[in-house]
Amino acid sequence: MTHPFGFVIVRHVNSAVTNQYWQHNVARIRQFYSDPIVIIDDNSNPEFLDSAAETALGCTVIPSEFPGKGEILGFYYLYTRRLFERALIFHDSCFFHAKIDFDAFTEPCRFLWDFPGGFHEYDSVEGLNYFTQYDPLADTFHNKKDTIRGCFGSQALVTWDFLKKMDDEYGFFNIINYVKNRHERYNIERLFGLVAIHALIYCYDYPPTVWQDISILGDITQYPRWGMSWETYQSYLSSGYDFRDQHDSPARMIKVFSGR
Repeated sequence: MTHPFGFVIVRHVNSAVTNQYWQHNVARIRQFYSDPIVIIDDNSNPEFLDSAAETALGCTVIPSEFPGKGEILGFYYLYTRRLFERALIFHDSCFFHAKIDFDAFTEPCRFLWDFPGGFHEYDSVEGLNYFTQYDPLADTFHNKKDTIRGCFGSQALVTWDFLKKMDDEYGFFNIINYVKNRHERYNIERLFGLVAIHALIYCYDYPPTVWQDISILGDITQYPRWGMSWETYQSYLSSGYDFRDQHDSPARMIKVFSGR
């Protein structure tokens, strides 16, 4: 029987430093939750990977057969293997600092962070060609772009049923053939946001304003520690720094940046 809830971490280890990310991520999860953890490994360098820690930390690891596809892999494996009925899909470089009550969010999909505007910063329009409902998505993309929010890092709290609906109605997972480089991985943030919001409105009867409150942690462009490195984060941790969010409340999750 599929577990009702779990965590899906997308991991890429390419150095001794980034090998620490996922281990710290898991340790922080375990401070607040006992739910199962699955790691989707995206082409990590075995020279730096501490495989023994995977067993010690009680994680299930799935090596991806799609190297370099990045963030889309969390959704793909949650769907194709039905890992959980509902999961938080997020990066190895994000760390819990307080418990989030996921039961408080009743929607089938809620982004972890979202972002506004700048939707056309990358050539996301090319990716629309992979979807089966090109015309309505293209109409929203070109004519209603103010109602679209990007899904930062393609990280989201999502149900298996919602991913099935996205694939049944839009052929969403055709997009895995589109992602070939980091530029296109950025586009996935925008394309997932577009399709997810379209599905909420037209498949689940959410109001057209659903985009106004679409994420758990809010607008990533207001994140007060944008660009913070692992080393700076560790320095803050060791000093007992009081991490705050954009509303000056205790931060529930911290992200570090390394541009992999």
